[in-house]
Amino acid sequence: MPAKARWLLSVPQILETLRAVETGWIDRECIERIFNLRRRRAVQLLNVFGGFQAGKTFLVERERVVRRLEAILEGEEFRWEKQRRVRLSDALTEARRYSQAAQVTIAAGPEPATPALPAGVRIEPGRVVVEFTGVEDLLAKFYAVAQAAASDFAAFHDAVTKAQPPDILQHK
Repeated sequence: MPAKARWLLSVPQILETLRAVETGWIDRECIERIFNLRRRRAVQLLNVFGGFQAGKTFLVERERVVRRLEAILEGEEFRWEKQRRVRLSDALTEARRYSQAAQVTIAAGPEPATPALPAGVRIEPGRVVVEFTGVEDLLAKFYAVAQAAASDFAAFHDAVTKAQPPDILQHK
């Protein structure tokens, strides 16, 4: 069907509008408004729905369009397009979140020979306590903790499991 991508997901609203129309026949102009199409696409759609030309007017039986749209609504293509739009929306939302996070700048100074836990980070039995002043400060402290773990994993493991930071993890 022509221009399906533009109106396919609007089928429920289009059906509601068509059911409210009191006449038995609808013309090209009505199709243009209801489906939000231009003249040429409306004529093509009228032909698909079994419409015909009477003089200079293109007409189609309203009930015939309603039945055809109900079949589309129940069809696999409609479900697939709806799911595709949901997936696209989710992907865009995720991209926006990632974009916001990617814009955060963490000031990383020169790496010390043996990274230590930054001030405001404490390891206690079963938890890590982090004091921070903002998002960038929090992320910088997470980064410093990750660097300390990467520098000497065995010492970091002992500090976490025993909650007794060895020398390598003492505050800067």
